[in-house]
Amino acid sequence: MTRRVRGVGAAAVLGLCACASGPRAEVRAEVAERDVAGALVAYERVRGSDGADAALLRDVAALVLEEAVAGTDLAVRDAALSQLRRGRERSRAVLARLAAHEDEAVRAAALELQASAGDELARAQLRASLDSTDQVARAAAQGALDPRVPADLSALHDALVDPSARVRRAAALRLRLAEPFDDVRVALELAARVDPSTTVRVAALQALARQGAEAFHALRDRLADPEPGVRMATLLALHVCDPAQARGVLSGFLATPPSPDSLEAARLLAARGVEGGEGGVEAARAADYLLAALSHEDEPLRSQAAVAVSSLPTLFTPHPVDGMPRFQAALLARLQQETTRHTRLLLAQTLLRSSDTATQAEVALRELLAGDDVPAVMAATALARLGDAAALARLDAALTDSRATHRRIAASALTWDAGDPDRARAALGDEDALVRVAVAGGILSAH
Repeated sequence: MTRRVRGVGAAAVLGLCACASGPRAEVRAEVAERDVAGALVAYERVRGSDGADAALLRDVAALVLEEAVAGTDLAVRDAALSQLRRGRERSRAVLARLAAHEDEAVRAAALELQASAGDELARAQLRASLDSTDQVARAAAQGALDPRVPADLSALHDALVDPSARVRRAAALRLRLAEPFDDVRVALELAARVDPSTTVRVAALQALARQGAEAFHALRDRLADPEPGVRMATLLALHVCDPAQARGVLSGFLATPPSPDSLEAARLLAARGVEGGEGGVEAARAADYLLAALSHEDEPLRSQAAVAVSSLPTLFTPHPVDGMPRFQAALLARLQQETTRHTRLLLAQTLLRSSDTATQAEVALRELLAGDDVPAVMAATALARLGDAAALARLDAALTDSRATHRRIAASALTWDAGDPDRARAALGDEDALVRVAVAGGILSAH
């Protein structure tokens, strides 16, 4: 009832506009009333008479993202904020409205995005939430602090022991910008070692990696963390902290049987070493280690090895001995033998990037299309970038699948990969909030 009363005057004016301007004004009226379903119905009338209208559909998508940020589900809110960050200028009006929201946490989230884009007024307003009793608002407010300013650095240091893990993580992430300083390093070492939250420990490691060589030994100790994600983050942090020392630690993993940790160590060595120069010997050994792991009996390890090889900057570089792209050839050979659908997908996606192996990759991807699993939808995503009709039809089907995961992939693929946001418009009304957010973000940012 409140909405009806509040909207009477606006509805009357918009009704006059609708008479004057036709169906487009009806869409804008529904958006003004915050009625996504009504806006989509009105948009279909526009589309039926005049064809697709990208700008008008973006208005509906912006409303979907605004509603997602204003909701109470933090995972959905974070996903919507991520999409708004990608939207850049097109997100400005939405963020301006959210920055004036009555809920402090919503307001702070919008202000943080504005501040990160260089809005100093937003940064000043965001600081008001530093002492908020709302942990979400308090976490967002850490983004207003500049660790190069002593008072702000002290506040971030103190926030590392905040009762909220969300605040502690935000503070640690902000401290990635801090100059090396003993008190900060010690606080980050403690957080990386004892914080009960995995995400906080990972963030602390990222910041600690930028605290100079003095942090190296504390970082190395974190290779004993019980959480795999923390150990993986530690490997990268060691390399960022001191590449020369890190090579010795990472090389030690090459003498062990393949594992998630050893494959990540090999990836870092192979990707960061310079052939024939500093780190070249370790890089070559690491590359051999990854290639051998492509045929490991454990499928998750084969998949990780395939991803690692696909990320190498020398993936398509001819080998100095025979002139053949060694890594590319190894991936193609593995594709011809691989039977697991997930790993076949990873291999084909990588090989599609080269004209020399694109044909074989397309054949493999089309074979995967016949399935009813995530690899089938991901294969359709890869082929949709080429305008493949069968792939687009597969994504259309996935967009109405009973499984939300399939719908989310299809929504992103049609907007980002296929470049056809209008084709995915129905997903703006999906029952799953993350599907709505995925398609709305793609529509808002589409060119």
